[in-house]
Amino acid sequence: MPKLRQIETIQFKIPADPKYVSAIRRAVQAVARNLNFPDDSVDDIGISVDEALSNAVKYGSPERGYNAVAVNCKVGDGALTIEVRDEGPGFGPPGSGEQDVFEEHGRGLKLIYRLMDSVHIDRMSKGSRIRMVKSMHAPPKKALCKKAVAKP
Repeated sequence: MPKLRQIETIQFKIPADPKYVSAIRRAVQAVARNLNFPDDSVDDIGISVDEALSNAVKYGSPERGYNAVAVNCKVGDGALTIEVRDEGPGFGPPGSGEQDVFEEHGRGLKLIYRLMDSVHIDRMSKGSRIRMVKSMHAPPKKALCKKAVAKP
């Protein structure tokens, strides 16, 4: 496992277009894999990045293709920190009320909170920033559902 002493930053800036979301998700997952994160953590990071980017493109880009979404990955101190910034009107953290699983919207942020070790959302003067942290040494999160086991 590599020692993470020095902070390194990897930056992406994409047009606010859904066609770029999967490419950035795969790139961030590749960073996590290269740091020897466990497969479950790489999956959690991928889902969280996908949700954050999808929200930034859909809700944080009022002029769609004319807006940009920035993604910064900071590696250091035994963790991967991912920041996603958009240029929209801003939003706050999800409410604490129970989520209706049949609602069309609103599950993504709660999923990110569940999968990542730390999540912080800031409203900026122009847009929002979500900061998600996954530690290399944190105990695994509880599974959202039990894995199916094939019977012989």
